[in-house]
Amino acid sequence: MPNRLIVVTGANGNVGAPLVDALAEQGISVRAAIHGGESAFTADVETVHFDFTDRQTWPSAFRDAQGLFVLRPPHLSNVETTIHPALDAAIAAGVGHVVTLSVMGAGANPFLPHRRIEKHVESQPVAWTHVRPGLYMQNLSGTHRAGICKHDEIIVPAGEGRANWVDTRDIGELAAMVLAEGAEHDKCIYEPTGPEALTYHTVAGILSDVLDRKIQYDRPGLWRYVQHMRCDTNFDLGFILFSCLLHTLVRLGRSSRVTDDVKTVLGRPPRSLREFAQDYADVWRS
Repeated sequence: MPNRLIVVTGANGNVGAPLVDALAEQGISVRAAIHGGESAFTADVETVHFDFTDRQTWPSAFRDAQGLFVLRPPHLSNVETTIHPALDAAIAAGVGHVVTLSVMGAGANPFLPHRRIEKHVESQPVAWTHVRPGLYMQNLSGTHRAGICKHDEIIVPAGEGRANWVDTRDIGELAAMVLAEGAEHDKCIYEPTGPEALTYHTVAGILSDVLDRKIQYDRPGLWRYVQHMRCDTNFDLGFILFSCLLHTLVRLGRSSRVTDDVKTVLGRPPRSLREFAQDYADVWRS
């Protein structure tokens, strides 16, 4: 595959970091666009400061790039005044392929900021690919870590719903392959998921086995969840309310569909939740 310079926004996140490393492992030139915090890459790659709300950071990020990975920062909902102008600047600078990180089901909801970004990209003279993953396994080691560590409990208002858990390393590696191969994936939509849809009861059982201690899931309601998040975590109310919506979709059975997209693109099955739990076990032991 030809060498291309790829810009990855949100590069120090759960998806961006494995994406950067996967591109570097393939010998692809990658520029990691980060905003605050420290980079967490295995590979030694170029990094630049980038902010969708600061136009002065755009030229150095997009210079000489052929491909672009777009990850919307959660706090930017008015994408028409932030994400869209940055995309236009990238395309004007020569980017020929844009890969968006979206959410499963975005195509059916035109009001979602993810879908509004997708539609804007589709309207531009550029090759595009949308990646719409299932529920992140890394939510368990991030958002829900406090409940597991402090209370030996998964505290989410998901009822008996099943989730199509996917490891963000698989999402990053899939996106890396798409970006490396370029226009071969033009107008494609991928929905990476894990190998099976699991209830939180099953997830709690897997964590119990791996950690060798009992992890509970007692089907907490929305109020218990909000109380826990406000008392035990530093997440703001906007994020907590969005998370309530996400888990309501799980409870209603809207997050159970499983696809073969990881295997289709990468030629191997996706990681299982047990593999993920074994790899991240120390996160819940500290």
